Amino acid sequence: MAADKDRRLFIRLDLDYADHPKIIGLSDAAFRAHITMMLYSRKYETDGILKKPIANRLGSQWDTDVLTELQENDSESPSLILRADGDYELHGFADMQETRAEIRARTERNRQNGARGGRPKKRKETQPVTDSVTDSVSGSGSDSGTQKKAEIETEIEIDIEVPKGTSSSEVETVSVRPEVEALLDLLDEGLRKNGTKIPGRTKQNLDAARLLLDRDGYTVAQVEYLIRWSQADGFWRANIRSMSKLRDKADTLRLQSQRKQAPQQQSKSDAAHDFVSRLEALDAAQGSRPTIDDHLELR
Repeated sequence: MAADKDRRLFIRLDLDYADHPKIIGLSDAAFRAHITMMLYSRKYETDGILKKPIANRLGSQWDTDVLTELQENDSESPSLILRADGDYELHGFADMQETRAEIRARTERNRQNGARGGRPKKRKETQPVTDSVTDSVSGSGSDSGTQKKAEIETEIEIDIEVPKGTSSSEVETVSVRPEVEALLDLLDEGLRKNGTKIPGRTKQNLDAARLLLDRDGYTVAQVEYLIRWSQADGFWRANIRSMSKLRDKADTLRLQSQRKQAPQQQSKSDAAHDFVSRLEALDAAQGSRPTIDDHLELR
C-alpha cells in the first residue's frame, strides 16, 4: 500500500532570499517577522494582504518595531507596504506564491481529474505540464524578484496535522487559529446550555469565524459579545445555532443589542436624576442647600 501523500502546506523562497540586499540587512526580529507574515498569508490565502490588527499582532511578538523596519528596508520596493486603507501588503508575494485564485483553479483541476478516474495522461515534454493532485506545495512571497516559480526553490513547512478521512479539497482549511477555535468553543458552550445541537466544525463555520475577524472588521471581544448576547436573547437563541448564521446576522444582532441597552441606560440615568432631586428637595426643607458635590464628598 502506497504511503499517504504529504498534505502539509508550504511557502516558496528562492535560494537568494537571505542574501538579497533588502533582507540581509534586517535585524533577526524583522527577518523572522517577514517569514512569519508570509507563512500566515499563505496559510489563510490572503494573497499577501495583512489586515492591520493581524500585522500588529504578528509584529508585537518582538521588542523592536519590525513593521517599520520592513517598510523602510528599500526606498522603492520595501518588503512591507502600508496601504491607503491601513492594511499591509507583502511586496512580491504573488511572484513566488500561489494566489487564492490559483489555488482554487488547481483544486478544481484535481477534482475534475479525480472525476475522470485520475490524473490526465502525461504530455509530451514540449508541452506545458498541467498541475496534478500531487502538487500540494503552496506559496508565499520572496523579495528578491530575481527568480520565478519554475526556478529552484527551498520550501519552509507549515506543520498541519491532517485528520484521517480528510479529503484533499479540505486540507487547506484544516488548521485553525486559536482565536477562531476559541470563538467556536464559546458558541458551542452557549448552544449546549440552551439544549441546542452542537454544529460540526465544517469549513463554512470555520470560515465564518475567521471572516468575522479578518474581513468584517469585528474584534474577538465584539464577536464574543454577540455570541453571549444572542444565546441569552429569547428570540435569537432559537435562530443563531451556528457560526455561519451568526456571521450572517452579525450586524442585525449588534444593532438590536444596542437598542435594547439604550432604554436600560436611560432608566439608570432617570433614577440617578430623581435621587439627586429628592436630596435637594430634602435639603431645601431643612433650610440648607449643599451642592451635589457636597453629597458626593459625603458618600
